[in-house]
Amino acid sequence: MPIVSLKCFSHINTYIYWIQIEDPSDPASRSASQQEEFSHFKREVYQKVLKKVFQSLKTRSQNGEAHRCGDGISRVLYPGILIESQDAEEAAYFCACRAASANHPCPKCLVSQEELHNILGTFELRTPQSMQAVLSRVSKMKTKTAREQILKDNGLHNVQHFLWGFRFSDPYKAYSYDTLHSDDLGKWGKHLWVLTLSILEKNGTKGQAFYDILKLQQAISVYQKCCAKVEQEYGKSFDFLKQHAVHHVIQDIREKGTVDNFSTRIGEGFQQEAAQAYDQTNMKDAEHQMCVIDEKQEAIARIRMTIDHDRMARLNFECVQDLKLADIGNKSEVALDLDPESPKTWQLGSPEGKKTNLRNMATDLAKVNRQYSSLDERVQNIIAYYWPEEAIQIRFEDDIYVQRYKCVVLKYQSLEDWTEGRDIMRCNPKFHGRQRFDCVIIYNDTTPELSIARLHDLFRFWLPSGKTVDLALVFRFSHSKWKPKTTWDGCKMLNEDTETTLIQMDHLIRGALVCPVTERAEEKTHYFIDSVDPDMFL
Repeated sequence: MPIVSLKCFSHINTYIYWIQIEDPSDPASRSASQQEEFSHFKREVYQKVLKKVFQSLKTRSQNGEAHRCGDGISRVLYPGILIESQDAEEAAYFCACRAASANHPCPKCLVSQEELHNILGTFELRTPQSMQAVLSRVSKMKTKTAREQILKDNGLHNVQHFLWGFRFSDPYKAYSYDTLHSDDLGKWGKHLWVLTLSILEKNGTKGQAFYDILKLQQAISVYQKCCAKVEQEYGKSFDFLKQHAVHHVIQDIREKGTVDNFSTRIGEGFQQEAAQAYDQTNMKDAEHQMCVIDEKQEAIARIRMTIDHDRMARLNFECVQDLKLADIGNKSEVALDLDPESPKTWQLGSPEGKKTNLRNMATDLAKVNRQYSSLDERVQNIIAYYWPEEAIQIRFEDDIYVQRYKCVVLKYQSLEDWTEGRDIMRCNPKFHGRQRFDCVIIYNDTTPELSIARLHDLFRFWLPSGKTVDLALVFRFSHSKWKPKTTWDGCKMLNEDTETTLIQMDHLIRGALVCPVTERAEEKTHYFIDSVDPDMFL
């Protein structure tokens, strides 16, 4: 298909805008064989154009190319196409497959037209090797009829795919479930909504908005039963391609992440933007005029963004000041800044009370909370374990002084983009009138697996030698044997311990989020929420 390349100067990227190949004659006037020939022609043009566009990556996909990554390390990278965000028609062009009315219309597998309603079935997947084998068989056939029959049986056109020569690129596996065309505009907009309107019209009732009516349970097996009931009661056939697309969505999510990663909504939005810019041109030398229009729009957007960022920065600064005043009044300061060059990954803030003798503090705290029982002995034990050279210098009559804190800032490096991140964690029995004891991911000495703990208190100790030691008093979480009725990939259940443990501050990595399984105040079983941000997966 012809291509117009539009450059976005603010991001130094290239967008590819596809212009539909117009049929020079009336499609209705063609015979079935002529329509088939024209479909083959369009796919052949499509593949040749894409082969030209991506030809510079083919050798790199085989041999790799050195590239300096975001963490400053040079690596050999192999480019490949892992995700394709397309509607069904575009997918048929891209995969050189037959359209939705074919005997085998799915770009990902060889499901037959009669089985498109069966979203729980098992069907043979398309692979570059199997599709090349089909074309190899076709080339050996002596008659056109035999060749055409093999192609029909595999839902394929006799076109070499441009990605077959690429490494790490499977066009059929890369084609991904699209919620816009498969759900909103597909199964719902073109099928269920039309059926709903016809039923409501018979009953003399006006229809409501899409999302007010579509209330299907989020379970594929139950959804199929609902579809079967609708088909039986209202005669609605679910043998269409977008219904079958649900069959592949689970595997797509497991391999590529959430459906937001491969939705066409963003691309559809750009097409509208490009069309609006094209309408403002004189239809001659349109590319240059569209680039000028795009530059102006980007400049306006950058000005707007700068204003919005300034407003947000001012609001954030005011919020930080409010938090400081709420935590510590006007006497001391929450340390929110860490030296980026320092290997130290934490900074204590919001001191509570004054520096005092450890024995006296431990005795006073144990009277009101048993979690502080034998605190002085536990501190001595952890010093002896991690700093034996300090422990042998401490005599019985020597005093260890301690200061309590209610806040810690943790610095960590993101495993997604290697940038520095910071979490402000609190253990405050009265933070803005409510208890707040945050959870953290901690490093475990005994196992390589990361653990979760809830902060209970933070301490800084001054040893007789002058050395300072920072420790955290935490409730650890252990794996729970209990599982919910509905489990999911990576489902992790945790039980909160009833006794506290002292750990080093450098064992605290970053914040974590857990959710109790019930609303009971003393609930100890929790879900581990690993989708707060992309880095949590890593």
